[in-house]
Amino acid sequence: MNIYYRWQLLMTIDTCFEVRQRKVAYAVEQSSIGTFIQWMKMCENPIDPSQNGCLRAGVWKNDLNSVMQITSSYGQIRGFYCSVVGQATSSYMLSGRYLVGTPNTVIMGWTVAWQNFKMKTESSTSWSAISYTGDVIESVSSDVIPDSALERR
Repeated sequence: MNIYYRWQLLMTIDTCFEVRQRKVAYAVEQSSIGTFIQWMKMCENPIDPSQNGCLRAGVWKNDLNSVMQITSSYGQIRGFYCSVVGQATSSYMLSGRYLVGTPNTVIMGWTVAWQNFKMKTESSTSWSAISYTGDVIESVSSDVIPDSALERR
């Protein structure tokens, strides 16, 4: 199933430290303590400016309040994804690729392999995305669930 998501930039590599300074006000403002804690965890290690090849490095939030932190260099996207959907209990590694089409347009794709409590990968989700500005990413996701995982349900 394909799902459309709009990602909003929460924190750039320059603003993570500001959020740490305003913890309480930001948490109340966002009315989601769990999501706020994930933002804080993702900002504990600042992003090196050299890891911003497509000018989209930072912490992003989608329509469902899931958050991801991405870095980019030499066509590679790396980062962490924290879902508020389902039974995800921590962040998951993500990886992908990007292409700078024009100075303001970035085409991106990344994948997250989900793991259950037994550390087995049961499914994955991939996103295809485009960004025309530095503060919004428009994406479509697609889930892959192996037949063996469906049979165990």
